[in-house]
Amino acid sequence: MLLSIFERSIWGNTVESYLWMAGILLTGFIVKKYFAGFLSRQLYRLFKKSSGNKQYPAEFVGLLRSPFELLLLVITVLLAFDRIDLPVDWTFKFGKSIYIVEQIIVSLGKFVLIVSLTWIILRSADFIGFVLLETAKSHHDYNGEQVVKFFKDIIKVFIGIVSLLVLLGSVFGMDITSLITGLGISGLAIALAAQETIANLIGSIVILLDKPFTVGDLIESDKIKGVVEEVGFRSTKIRTLEKTLLTVPNKKLVDTALNNISQTGIRRVKTILNIESITKHETVKKIIDEFKNKIDQNGETGENHQVTFSDIVDYNLQITIVYFVLTHDLDAAAHVKEELNYKFLETIEKYEVKLSGSLTLGKE
Repeated sequence: MLLSIFERSIWGNTVESYLWMAGILLTGFIVKKYFAGFLSRQLYRLFKKSSGNKQYPAEFVGLLRSPFELLLLVITVLLAFDRIDLPVDWTFKFGKSIYIVEQIIVSLGKFVLIVSLTWIILRSADFIGFVLLETAKSHHDYNGEQVVKFFKDIIKVFIGIVSLLVLLGSVFGMDITSLITGLGISGLAIALAAQETIANLIGSIVILLDKPFTVGDLIESDKIKGVVEEVGFRSTKIRTLEKTLLTVPNKKLVDTALNNISQTGIRRVKTILNIESITKHETVKKIIDEFKNKIDQNGETGENHQVTFSDIVDYNLQITIVYFVLTHDLDAAAHVKEELNYKFLETIEKYEVKLSGSLTLGKE
């Protein structure tokens, strides 16, 4: 009796076939989460060496669990539908075209299978990029961080293009050779239309390889001056001294003369004081000598400095002060200038000298 029920035919398939199908689907839905974690941990062993001294099993499993679950789900569905034969007369009409349901299910399965495999590869690339990025951060290698981000994005784009070509060939039945040939011709036209974009991309590669500056450097180019925050595909983000964020095309930074202030190691400071012409020359000499002593006593300035009675302008006696701060850090240099400016004012007050005309303190 029970055997006859299993052998009963429904839509060209036995009840036993449908039960097998249901059992495979149920088992797949139950174990896919745990099996995905198991596969992720096994795959992590292949990437263990690339993680160096630090291990990141939780991060790797977290990245790979979802794509592995999708892969197991599509395999489960394909195995389940393989147990039955769908009627040939089951069709789906879209517009003037008629599609067989079984072919749609197979094509959809291939599509999701390729997408899930691509997802796994992309997540693996993300993990390798994550490890390399953490290594660069631990060594404070800012340029290395930008190189990792740049090439990780390029690799992911390449993986996406290859995956798309595989999808078009295996699922949609397109001739990949003809498609690539056509893309080559179209690519030439696109390249001509996007010369600026390509030039900026090449500029970013030049910046990363030639290293005229790295993230955190203070640079000056044309009318641009600020700290580099990020080097991207097309542009570089620079935080100006006014704290605004500039996005500068990489081509512009490569083609123009660029001053990397951070690599100089020192900052030049020029201060001009105008005092009243009635000041006695002995007092002027004493002021200049004290200014020199103040600079010498500051431990953050260089030995080469000048304090001179430089000129007489509009009945004012002009004292010019030039010294160098031994740092490339803008904030640190500003702090040194401020300290010395206070010292200069104290000396002027000590000799009861009045400032007149224009006064410029801390001018570079």
